[in-house]
Amino acid sequence: MTNITVVLLDIALAATLGFLGLMLYLRNLPSGPEGPVGAWLILVPPLFLLGGVLLRLTAGGAFDWLPGGRLTGWAMAAGLCVAATVTMWFVLAAPHTVWEQLTALVPWVLVAGGFLAVHGGSNPAPLMKTALGGILGVGGVAGWSLMVWGLFLYAQSENQKSLASVEHDRAWEQSRIEEFHALGQDAELWKYFGYMYLENEAERRRCRALIANRRDLNGKLIEYLGYPTLQSSVVNYLADVYEHPPASLAPEYGLFLERQLASWRTALDDTPAPYERRRELAPLFQAAARLEEAGGDLTGPLVAWRDYLRTLTGLSDLADEIDSTLKTHAH
Repeated sequence: MTNITVVLLDIALAATLGFLGLMLYLRNLPSGPEGPVGAWLILVPPLFLLGGVLLRLTAGGAFDWLPGGRLTGWAMAAGLCVAATVTMWFVLAAPHTVWEQLTALVPWVLVAGGFLAVHGGSNPAPLMKTALGGILGVGGVAGWSLMVWGLFLYAQSENQKSLASVEHDRAWEQSRIEEFHALGQDAELWKYFGYMYLENEAERRRCRALIANRRDLNGKLIEYLGYPTLQSSVVNYLADVYEHPPASLAPEYGLFLERQLASWRTALDDTPAPYERRRELAPLFQAAARLEEAGGDLTGPLVAWRDYLRTLTGLSDLADEIDSTLKTHAH
């Protein structure tokens, strides 16, 4: 390294010492109950300076004498940056235990090792190699150990979150099954709609069979089309669950589609992204397709919907589905 490079690296290390001293000063200043908000920003300059020195030394071959050469040097520099990042927190936050006090000394030792490396040359004396190996080598290994430990803790935390989520979902599903059982077999039909998508296959089948076997099923479906709070459940049942709905439902469903078109025009005409409502709209036409297949005639309302959807951005595929339904079941 040239003399000017050595001087610049010394200045950078001296500035790092200055920032470490500033951390000691700041941590003793009084702060509010929320703590020294934003004080962590003081960590950025010394980390940047120390990291820059380590990278310059490694790129210049200062650690090529290590076993493994330049690759080992880069690995050590990466570990040192991690070790410095972690231990500088203990300089900024007043340590309370002996372990924390010892940890807070590490950044100072790393800076001292940096001075030794700057002035040790590319092939330092044996005593210097021992000192550098003891200071920077151990620091690099410690940094990598911290990374591995951190990854282990992160993986453990994510696994615990996953297990907790699974347990939460299991408990929620079990509570829903218990609610379904509590209804018995003679409750109002609409009360079962909330359980026809249970995760438990046996219970889901039981719920759907109970709905399908109700003598008043079709009459109730027509009645519920008149209740805004129950309309989506009826549509989903027709579109996804009711395997063979009768054509007798088509007239009332056609009137429902006409009312829905008037309502959706108000919602979609001034919407910049109408395609975002596609998931809500699609079941309307899936249910209509089933009723058309059963022999019902929904040509009028479906044509009106098709023509309207073609005027909206991103919903032409729904219009195409309606077109396919009309062509397949032409009356």
